[in-house]
Amino acid sequence: MDILIADDLLETRLILKSIIRKLGHNVTTTEDGVEAWEALQANPGISLIISDWEMPNMTGIELCKKIRNSDLGRYVYIILLTAKNEKNELVEGMEAGADDFITKPFNNQELNVRIRAGERIIRLQEDLEEKNHKLLKYNERLEKDLKAAAELQKSLLPKEELEIFDLSFESIFVPSLFVAGDIFNYFQLDEDNVGFYLLDVSGHGVSSAMLSFTLSKFLDVNQGDTRGVLKTWSEDEMRFTNTPADLVLSRLNKSFEMGFDVMQYFTMVYGKYNRKTREMELSLGGHPPVIIRHPDGSTEVVDLSSIPIGMFDNSEYEKATVILQPGDTVFIYSDGFCECFDTGDGKVTEKMTVWIEGNGSSGKEEFNGAIREKMRGYYENNPEADDISLLMITVN
Repeated sequence: MDILIADDLLETRLILKSIIRKLGHNVTTTEDGVEAWEALQANPGISLIISDWEMPNMTGIELCKKIRNSDLGRYVYIILLTAKNEKNELVEGMEAGADDFITKPFNNQELNVRIRAGERIIRLQEDLEEKNHKLLKYNERLEKDLKAAAELQKSLLPKEELEIFDLSFESIFVPSLFVAGDIFNYFQLDEDNVGFYLLDVSGHGVSSAMLSFTLSKFLDVNQGDTRGVLKTWSEDEMRFTNTPADLVLSRLNKSFEMGFDVMQYFTMVYGKYNRKTREMELSLGGHPPVIIRHPDGSTEVVDLSSIPIGMFDNSEYEKATVILQPGDTVFIYSDGFCECFDTGDGKVTEKMTVWIEGNGSSGKEEFNGAIREKMRGYYENNPEADDISLLMITVN
């Protein structure tokens, strides 16, 4: 180990140098704190200093403070030589950054013990720095992988704006982390029907994102009639027909039963719309209510009490059917959007409907801008907030 001695007395420097060399260490000697500081900067291998307390130009205390206030890229262990043994003076040395003290006159055995103690601390510090470096590299790789996963997840989402038949779909998505538990889609089921869903997996991070990814593939309408849950074989018609909304949730509940041991589940809205009848069929699995805004600014709430999907194997789900008119807009959202309106009084849905009614007379761009601003304002003040997803379905 490279050790630096700083002492203005030649006799002390020679004694220390002789003893330390016999212990197998390399030694550099300086006459005061200024020289010691210069030597410390010139030789990055020096990791331990034995310095006198009282020295010209720069004292041992001043040298301690300068070392601790500087970024040398390594930890330097400091032992102060002193004739002082008052408690307040030792406290002063510790506050300045000294690690240990040797009281004059010292003996060889004591010096050896102090240096060995310093060696252990230095090795521990070096090990810690190495582990921190490895951890930093690991975190950088993890962050890179999470960003790649987030891009993959975004690729599963539909276009932010899409028209299918007489419906205009718009979506807003703000993930809480690099990857999210929210996922949604809207798609054509057949020549007359449109399907859509929004689901919110419990928890945050990778495990939630993995389940949402699996569910998105499970609900892919293009994967084939025999493998999906969105189509049901009809013996009477001898063909596959669109599965009722409540039965879609029941099938998902049986396929993704998690139980209390895993404690992972998801809430969901599934719906389908027929362009000929203008009927929209909705089913909710433990999900926040659906809000419908009419052209006159009034609102209608569709709330079906139900259990989240995956909790119990025999859960049953209801469906509601509403007749939509041109100008109606259906709002489907995740818990994260609810949190934008939550003030702790339990009136979240009421506040949301009032806000939607109050902004209902705005133009389309102004209304959507107000929604995005509401979400942005909440998310900026709550960086640990849940994922925020919102679907707006307007009848043309």
